[in-house]
Amino acid sequence: MIWNTNGDQVTLWGTDGKPVLGGGGSTPPPENGTDPAILTTLRQVTDRTGWWRQTTIAAASGTVMVSEHTATTAARDLRIRWGVHGWAGADDGITGRAGLMIRGRYWRLTWDGADLVTIPRLGHSTSDPLPVQVEAGDTIHAVWEAAPGSPVPSGNLGWDTPTTALVNGAFTGVPAMGRTMLSGSPQGIYGLTLEGAPAIVCLGDSILESGWMRRAAHSTGAAWSDLSQWAEGIPTATLTDRLTPEDPALFTLGLTEYGTNNRAMTPQQAAQALLSSWEWLTSGPVARLGQTTMVPYTTSTDGWTTVIGQTATDVAWRDAINGWLRDGAPLIDGAPALAGGVGAVRAGEVGHPLIGVCDIAAAVETPNPSGLVWDTSAGVPTQDGTHPTRVGADLMEPIAAQWFHDHLI
Repeated sequence: MIWNTNGDQVTLWGTDGKPVLGGGGSTPPPENGTDPAILTTLRQVTDRTGWWRQTTIAAASGTVMVSEHTATTAARDLRIRWGVHGWAGADDGITGRAGLMIRGRYWRLTWDGADLVTIPRLGHSTSDPLPVQVEAGDTIHAVWEAAPGSPVPSGNLGWDTPTTALVNGAFTGVPAMGRTMLSGSPQGIYGLTLEGAPAIVCLGDSILESGWMRRAAHSTGAAWSDLSQWAEGIPTATLTDRLTPEDPALFTLGLTEYGTNNRAMTPQQAAQALLSSWEWLTSGPVARLGQTTMVPYTTSTDGWTTVIGQTATDVAWRDAINGWLRDGAPLIDGAPALAGGVGAVRAGEVGHPLIGVCDIAAAVETPNPSGLVWDTSAGVPTQDGTHPTRVGADLMEPIAAQWFHDHLI
Protein backbone atom coordinates (compact mmCIF):
# COMPACT_ATOMS: atom_id res chain seq x y z
CA MET A 1 0.00 0.00 0.00
CA ILE A 2 1.25 3.49 -0.75
CA TRP A 3 0.31 6.63 1.15
CA ASN A 4 0.61 10.22 0.11
CA THR A 5 1.91 12.84 2.51
CA ASN A 6 -1.63 13.92 3.40
CA GLY A 7 -2.28 10.44 4.75
CA ASP A 8 -4.49 9.41 1.82
CA GLN A 9 -4.49 5.86 0.50
CA VAL A 10 -3.93 5.71 -3.27
CA THR A 11 -5.80 3.09 -5.30
CA LEU A 12 -5.20 2.08 -8.91
CA TRP A 13 -5.46 4.90 -11.46
CA GLY A 14 -8.79 5.72 -13.04
CA THR A 15 -9.92 5.84 -16.68
CA ASP A 16 -8.69 9.43 -16.98
CA GLY A 17 -5.14 8.29 -16.22
CA LYS A 18 -5.06 10.04 -12.87
CA PRO A 19 -4.71 8.40 -9.45
CA VAL A 20 -7.85 7.87 -7.41
CA LEU A 21 -7.61 8.83 -3.75
CA GLY A 22 -9.44 7.23 -0.87
CA GLY A 23 -9.52 7.49 2.89
CA GLY A 24 -11.05 10.94 3.16
CA GLY A 25 -7.77 12.53 4.14
CA SER A 26 -7.95 11.06 7.64
CA THR A 27 -6.00 7.81 7.29
CA PRO A 28 -2.62 8.06 9.07
CA PRO A 29 0.65 7.05 7.40
CA PRO A 30 1.90 3.50 8.11
CA GLU A 31 3.15 3.08 11.66
CA ASN A 32 6.54 1.81 10.46
CA GLY A 33 7.03 4.65 7.98
CA THR A 34 9.54 7.46 8.41
CA ASP A 35 8.13 10.60 9.99
CA PRO A 36 7.62 12.94 7.00
CA ALA A 37 8.51 15.92 9.17
CA ILE A 38 12.18 14.90 9.12
CA LEU A 39 12.27 14.51 5.32
CA THR A 40 13.32 18.04 4.42
CA THR A 41 16.37 17.94 2.12
CA LEU A 42 15.99 17.82 -1.67
CA ARG A 43 18.30 15.19 -3.15
CA GLN A 44 18.65 12.30 -5.60
CA VAL A 45 16.91 9.39 -3.84
CA THR A 46 17.18 6.32 -6.12
CA ASP A 47 19.78 4.35 -8.00
CA ARG A 48 20.15 3.77 -11.75
CA THR A 49 19.29 7.09 -13.32
CA GLY A 50 21.36 8.29 -16.25
CA TRP A 51 21.87 10.77 -19.04
CA TRP A 52 20.56 9.33 -22.30
CA ARG A 53 22.34 9.70 -25.61
CA GLN A 54 20.31 8.44 -28.54
CA THR A 55 16.70 8.18 -29.65
CA THR A 56 14.28 6.07 -31.59
CA ILE A 57 11.00 7.45 -32.97
CA ALA A 58 7.73 6.65 -31.23
CA ALA A 59 5.26 4.43 -33.02
CA ALA A 60 1.98 5.77 -34.42
CA SER A 61 0.29 4.23 -31.39
CA GLY A 62 2.80 5.86 -29.05
CA THR A 63 5.80 4.31 -27.32
CA VAL A 64 6.43 3.82 -23.63
CA MET A 65 9.82 3.68 -21.94
CA VAL A 66 9.89 2.20 -18.43
CA SER A 67 12.89 2.13 -16.11
CA GLU A 68 13.28 0.37 -12.76
CA HIS A 69 14.85 1.97 -9.70
CA THR A 70 15.24 1.32 -5.99
CA ALA A 71 14.70 4.01 -3.39
CA THR A 72 17.87 4.13 -1.30
CA THR A 73 16.30 6.24 1.44
CA ALA A 74 12.93 7.37 2.72
CA ALA A 75 11.67 10.30 0.65
CA ARG A 76 8.58 12.34 -0.07
CA ASP A 77 7.44 14.89 -2.66
CA LEU A 78 9.06 12.92 -5.47
CA ARG A 79 9.89 14.50 -8.82
CA ILE A 80 11.87 13.49 -11.89
CA ARG A 81 14.18 15.44 -14.17
CA TRP A 82 14.46 14.87 -17.89
CA GLY A 83 16.98 16.54 -20.17
CA VAL A 84 17.68 16.32 -23.90
CA HIS A 85 21.16 15.48 -25.14
CA GLY A 86 22.53 17.75 -27.87
CA TRP A 87 23.43 14.87 -30.19
CA ALA A 88 20.50 12.59 -29.56
CA GLY A 89 18.55 13.14 -32.78
CA ALA A 90 16.00 15.25 -30.93
CA ASP A 91 16.55 18.72 -32.38
CA ASP A 92 12.99 19.74 -31.49
CA GLY A 93 13.16 18.17 -28.06
CA ILE A 94 10.96 15.34 -26.78
CA THR A 95 7.23 15.47 -26.06
CA GLY A 96 5.28 13.15 -23.83
CA ARG A 97 3.81 12.37 -20.44
CA ALA A 98 5.46 10.80 -17.43
CA GLY A 99 4.51 8.93 -14.31
CA LEU A 100 5.81 6.88 -11.42
CA MET A 101 4.59 3.39 -10.54
CA ILE A 102 5.10 2.57 -6.87
CA ARG A 103 3.79 -0.64 -5.23
CA GLY A 104 1.35 -1.23 -8.06
CA ARG A 105 -0.02 2.33 -8.06
CA TYR A 106 0.52 4.73 -10.92
CA TRP A 107 0.99 8.45 -10.38
CA ARG A 108 0.74 10.77 -13.36
CA LEU A 109 3.33 13.54 -13.07
CA THR A 110 2.67 17.15 -14.02
CA TRP A 111 4.96 19.91 -15.25
CA ASP A 112 3.91 23.38 -14.11
CA GLY A 113 0.44 21.89 -13.71
CA ALA A 114 0.21 20.28 -17.18
CA ASP A 115 0.61 16.57 -17.81
CA LEU A 116 2.00 16.98 -21.36
CA VAL A 117 5.49 18.42 -21.58
CA THR A 118 7.99 19.26 -24.31
CA ILE A 119 11.57 19.22 -23.09
CA PRO A 120 13.85 21.25 -25.37
CA ARG A 121 17.12 20.14 -26.87
CA LEU A 122 20.03 21.03 -24.60
CA GLY A 123 17.59 21.76 -21.80
CA HIS A 124 15.95 19.96 -18.92
CA SER A 125 12.65 20.02 -17.05
CA THR A 126 11.78 18.89 -13.56
CA SER A 127 8.28 17.66 -12.76
CA ASP A 128 6.08 19.10 -10.03
CA PRO A 129 6.47 17.50 -6.56
CA LEU A 130 4.33 14.39 -6.14
CA PRO A 131 2.75 14.10 -2.65
CA VAL A 132 3.84 10.51 -2.10
CA GLN A 133 6.25 9.05 0.43
CA VAL A 134 8.45 6.02 -0.20
CA GLU A 135 10.74 4.07 2.08
CA ALA A 136 14.24 2.71 1.49
CA GLY A 137 14.01 -0.45 -0.60
CA ASP A 138 10.81 0.47 -2.43
CA THR A 139 10.85 -0.26 -6.16
CA ILE A 140 9.98 2.70 -8.35
CA HIS A 141 9.22 2.46 -12.05
CA ALA A 142 9.60 5.68 -14.02
CA VAL A 143 7.40 5.85 -17.11
CA TRP A 144 7.82 8.06 -20.17
CA GLU A 145 4.85 7.96 -22.57
CA ALA A 146 6.15 9.44 -25.83
CA ALA A 147 3.75 11.22 -28.15
CA PRO A 148 3.38 9.49 -31.55
CA GLY A 149 6.25 10.50 -33.82
CA SER A 150 8.26 12.08 -31.00
CA PRO A 151 11.84 10.94 -30.30
CA VAL A 152 12.04 8.41 -27.49
CA PRO A 153 15.08 8.25 -25.21
CA SER A 154 17.10 5.18 -26.12
CA GLY A 155 20.85 4.72 -26.41
CA ASN A 156 23.88 2.88 -25.15
CA LEU A 157 24.51 3.66 -21.48
CA GLY A 158 24.92 0.02 -20.51
CA TRP A 159 24.09 -1.73 -17.26
CA ASP A 160 24.70 -5.29 -16.07
CA THR A 161 21.09 -6.31 -15.44
CA PRO A 162 17.76 -5.67 -17.21
CA THR A 163 16.76 -2.19 -16.09
CA THR A 164 14.56 -0.67 -18.80
CA ALA A 165 11.81 -1.71 -21.21
CA LEU A 166 10.58 -0.14 -24.46
CA VAL A 167 7.09 -1.05 -25.68
CA ASN A 168 4.74 0.33 -28.32
CA GLY A 169 1.18 1.36 -27.49
CA ALA A 170 -0.40 2.81 -24.38
CA PHE A 171 0.92 2.22 -20.88
CA THR A 172 -1.13 -0.55 -19.28
CA GLY A 173 1.24 -1.64 -16.56
CA VAL A 174 4.90 -2.38 -15.93
CA PRO A 175 6.34 -4.78 -18.52
CA ALA A 176 9.24 -7.13 -17.90
CA MET A 177 12.53 -5.25 -17.84
CA GLY A 178 14.49 -6.53 -20.82
CA ARG A 179 17.07 -3.91 -21.78
CA THR A 180 20.43 -3.81 -20.04
CA MET A 181 20.96 -0.07 -20.30
CA LEU A 182 20.17 3.00 -18.24
CA SER A 183 19.39 5.11 -21.30
CA GLY A 184 15.67 5.75 -21.23
CA SER A 185 15.54 6.42 -17.50
CA PRO A 186 15.13 9.90 -16.10
CA GLN A 187 18.41 11.67 -15.41
CA GLY A 188 17.30 12.11 -11.82
CA ILE A 189 14.62 11.07 -9.34
CA TYR A 190 14.62 13.62 -6.55
CA GLY A 191 12.68 13.94 -3.33
CA LEU A 192 12.74 15.45 0.14
CA THR A 193 14.77 13.10 2.28
CA LEU A 194 16.93 12.88 5.38
CA GLU A 195 19.64 15.52 5.65
CA GLY A 196 22.33 12.84 5.83
CA ALA A 197 21.10 10.66 2.95
CA PRO A 198 24.02 10.08 0.55
CA ALA A 199 23.80 10.54 -3.23
CA ILE A 200 26.52 10.21 -5.88
CA VAL A 201 26.85 11.75 -9.34
CA CYS A 202 29.19 10.28 -11.96
CA LEU A 203 30.56 12.79 -14.46
CA GLY A 204 32.89 12.45 -17.42
CA ASP A 205 33.15 11.60 -21.10
CA SER A 206 33.16 8.34 -23.07
CA ILE A 207 35.84 6.86 -20.81
CA LEU A 208 32.85 6.08 -18.56
CA GLU A 209 30.96 4.16 -21.25
CA SER A 210 32.24 0.78 -20.06
CA GLY A 211 30.44 1.34 -16.77
CA TRP A 212 33.22 1.22 -14.19
CA MET A 213 32.25 4.42 -12.38
CA ARG A 214 28.50 3.72 -12.18
CA ARG A 215 29.15 0.17 -10.94
CA ALA A 216 31.48 1.63 -8.32
CA ALA A 217 28.79 4.10 -7.24
CA HIS A 218 26.20 1.32 -7.07
CA SER A 219 28.45 -0.71 -4.78
CA THR A 220 28.03 1.88 -2.01
CA GLY A 221 24.26 1.44 -1.69
CA ALA A 222 23.79 5.20 -2.05
CA ALA A 223 21.51 6.93 -4.54
CA TRP A 224 23.35 7.71 -7.78
CA SER A 225 23.06 9.06 -11.29
CA ASP A 226 25.45 8.84 -14.27
CA LEU A 227 25.42 12.18 -16.09
CA SER A 228 28.46 11.54 -18.28
CA GLN A 229 28.36 12.50 -21.95
CA TRP A 230 30.49 11.05 -24.72
CA ALA A 231 32.93 13.36 -26.56
CA GLU A 232 32.39 16.09 -23.97
CA GLY A 233 35.25 18.39 -23.11
CA ILE A 234 35.74 19.89 -19.67
CA PRO A 235 32.31 21.46 -19.09
CA THR A 236 30.83 24.40 -17.30
CA ALA A 237 27.95 25.97 -19.23
CA THR A 238 27.19 22.74 -21.15
CA LEU A 239 26.25 21.08 -17.87
CA THR A 240 23.13 23.24 -17.76
CA ASP A 241 21.30 20.65 -19.86
CA ARG A 242 21.62 18.43 -16.77
CA LEU A 243 22.31 20.57 -13.71
CA THR A 244 22.31 24.23 -12.67
CA PRO A 245 24.26 26.20 -10.06
CA GLU A 246 20.93 26.78 -8.31
CA ASP A 247 20.47 23.06 -7.61
CA PRO A 248 20.76 22.74 -3.82
CA ALA A 249 23.37 19.97 -3.43
CA LEU A 250 21.29 17.32 -5.15
CA PHE A 251 24.34 15.07 -4.75
CA THR A 252 26.46 14.78 -1.63
CA LEU A 253 29.43 13.37 -3.56
CA GLY A 254 30.62 13.55 -7.14
CA LEU A 255 33.49 12.17 -9.17
CA THR A 256 34.51 13.70 -12.49
CA GLU A 257 36.82 12.18 -15.10
CA TYR A 258 36.85 15.05 -17.63
CA GLY A 259 40.06 15.99 -19.43
CA THR A 260 40.69 13.41 -22.14
CA ASN A 261 38.98 15.51 -24.84
CA ASN A 262 41.02 18.62 -23.99
CA ARG A 263 44.47 17.43 -25.04
CA ALA A 264 44.63 20.19 -27.67
CA MET A 265 44.91 22.66 -24.79
CA THR A 266 48.18 23.30 -23.03
CA PRO A 267 48.40 21.60 -19.63
CA GLN A 268 47.97 24.99 -17.95
CA GLN A 269 44.85 25.75 -19.99
CA ALA A 270 43.40 22.30 -19.26
CA ALA A 271 44.11 22.68 -15.54
CA GLN A 272 42.37 26.06 -15.52
CA ALA A 273 39.36 24.59 -17.34
CA LEU A 274 39.19 21.76 -14.81
CA LEU A 275 39.32 24.25 -11.96
CA SER A 276 36.48 26.30 -13.46
CA SER A 277 34.39 23.14 -13.87
CA TRP A 278 35.04 22.02 -10.29
CA GLU A 279 34.07 25.43 -8.97
CA TRP A 280 30.87 25.43 -11.05
CA LEU A 281 29.84 21.99 -9.80
CA THR A 282 30.56 22.68 -6.14
CA SER A 283 28.78 26.03 -6.28
CA GLY A 284 25.42 24.24 -6.19
CA PRO A 285 24.60 20.72 -7.41
CA VAL A 286 27.48 18.75 -5.83
CA ALA A 287 28.45 19.18 -2.18
CA ARG A 288 31.82 17.38 -2.33
CA LEU A 289 33.77 16.57 -5.50
CA GLY A 290 36.73 14.49 -6.64
CA GLN A 291 38.64 14.20 -9.92
CA THR A 292 40.21 11.13 -11.52
CA THR A 293 43.58 10.93 -13.19
CA MET A 294 43.81 10.48 -16.99
CA VAL A 295 43.99 7.01 -18.58
CA PRO A 296 46.87 6.17 -20.95
CA TYR A 297 46.73 7.23 -24.61
CA THR A 298 48.54 4.86 -26.94
CA THR A 299 48.79 3.36 -30.39
CA SER A 300 49.47 -0.34 -30.90
CA THR A 301 50.91 -2.65 -33.53
CA ASP A 302 49.23 -5.77 -32.13
CA GLY A 303 45.74 -4.76 -30.99
CA TRP A 304 46.84 -3.80 -27.47
CA THR A 305 47.65 -7.42 -26.63
CA THR A 306 51.15 -6.57 -25.38
CA VAL A 307 52.90 -3.77 -23.55
CA ILE A 308 55.86 -3.64 -25.90
CA GLY A 309 53.62 -3.28 -28.95
CA GLN A 310 52.27 0.08 -27.70
CA THR A 311 53.57 3.61 -28.19
CA ALA A 312 52.48 6.27 -25.71
CA THR A 313 51.00 9.47 -27.18
CA ASP A 314 50.37 12.89 -25.63
CA VAL A 315 53.06 11.97 -23.13
CA ALA A 316 54.05 15.45 -21.99
CA TRP A 317 50.43 16.59 -21.63
CA ARG A 318 49.36 13.53 -19.68
CA ASP A 319 52.43 13.53 -17.45
CA ALA A 320 51.86 17.20 -16.60
CA ILE A 321 48.14 16.81 -15.82
CA ASN A 322 48.50 13.55 -13.90
CA GLY A 323 51.52 14.88 -12.02
CA TRP A 324 49.50 17.94 -10.99
CA LEU A 325 46.49 15.84 -9.96
CA ARG A 326 48.60 13.34 -8.01
CA ASP A 327 50.09 16.27 -6.14
CA GLY A 328 46.56 17.27 -5.05
CA ALA A 329 45.95 19.72 -7.93
CA PRO A 330 47.78 22.55 -6.13
CA LEU A 331 46.48 26.10 -6.46
CA ILE A 332 48.36 29.29 -5.69
CA ASP A 333 46.36 32.49 -5.41
CA GLY A 334 43.37 30.66 -6.91
CA ALA A 335 45.18 29.49 -10.07
CA PRO A 336 46.54 26.03 -10.99
CA ALA A 337 50.19 25.64 -10.02
CA LEU A 338 51.37 22.68 -12.09
CA ALA A 339 54.70 22.55 -10.27
CA GLY A 340 53.27 23.22 -6.82
CA GLY A 341 55.12 25.78 -4.75
CA VAL A 342 55.10 27.67 -1.48
CA GLY A 343 51.64 28.54 -0.26
CA ALA A 344 49.86 26.06 -2.52
CA VAL A 345 46.42 24.80 -1.48
CA ARG A 346 45.71 21.17 -2.34
CA ALA A 347 42.66 18.92 -2.67
CA GLY A 348 41.08 18.30 0.70
CA GLU A 349 42.30 21.57 2.17
CA VAL A 350 40.23 24.66 2.93
CA GLY A 351 39.90 26.83 -0.15
CA HIS A 352 40.21 24.01 -2.70
CA PRO A 353 37.08 22.82 -4.61
CA LEU A 354 38.16 19.16 -4.54
CA ILE A 355 38.12 16.82 -1.58
CA GLY A 356 40.53 14.41 -3.26
CA VAL A 357 41.87 12.73 -6.40
CA CYS A 358 40.96 9.20 -7.49
CA ASP A 359 43.97 7.66 -9.25
CA ILE A 360 42.31 5.27 -11.69
CA ALA A 361 45.27 5.56 -14.08
CA ALA A 362 47.56 3.80 -11.63
CA ALA A 363 45.43 0.67 -12.00
CA VAL A 364 45.83 0.40 -15.77
CA GLU A 365 49.23 1.91 -16.66
CA THR A 366 52.66 0.35 -16.93
CA PRO A 367 55.94 1.65 -18.38
CA ASN A 368 57.55 0.80 -21.68
CA PRO A 369 60.32 2.67 -23.52
CA SER A 370 57.84 5.21 -24.95
CA GLY A 371 56.24 6.13 -21.64
CA LEU A 372 53.27 4.88 -19.61
CA VAL A 373 50.98 2.57 -21.62
CA TRP A 374 48.05 0.23 -20.97
CA ASP A 375 48.81 -2.79 -18.79
CA THR A 376 47.91 -5.98 -20.68
CA SER A 377 48.51 -8.49 -17.87
CA ALA A 378 44.77 -9.06 -17.32
CA GLY A 379 43.84 -9.18 -21.02
CA VAL A 380 43.16 -6.61 -23.72
CA PRO A 381 42.46 -3.40 -21.76
CA THR A 382 41.47 -1.17 -24.69
CA GLN A 383 40.65 -1.56 -28.36
CA ASP A 384 41.55 1.95 -29.46
CA GLY A 385 44.25 3.11 -27.08
CA THR A 386 41.96 5.44 -25.12
CA HIS A 387 38.67 3.80 -24.09
CA PRO A 388 38.78 0.89 -21.65
CA THR A 389 37.26 -2.45 -22.52
CA ARG A 390 35.52 -4.39 -19.78
CA VAL A 391 38.98 -5.72 -18.88
CA GLY A 392 40.31 -2.21 -18.40
CA ALA A 393 37.13 -1.11 -16.67
CA ASP A 394 37.34 -3.97 -14.19
CA LEU A 395 40.81 -2.75 -13.18
CA MET A 396 39.57 0.80 -12.52
CA GLU A 397 36.26 -0.06 -10.86
CA PRO A 398 37.63 -1.18 -7.46
CA ILE A 399 39.77 1.97 -7.27
CA ALA A 400 36.72 4.16 -7.84
CA ALA A 401 34.60 2.03 -5.50
CA GLN A 402 37.13 2.41 -2.70
CA TRP A 403 37.29 6.17 -3.31
CA PHE A 404 33.50 6.43 -3.07
CA HIS A 405 33.37 4.33 0.09
CA ASP A 406 36.16 6.37 1.68
CA HIS A 407 34.51 9.73 0.95
CA LEU A 408 30.80 8.96 1.29
CA ILE A 409 29.79 10.58 4.57
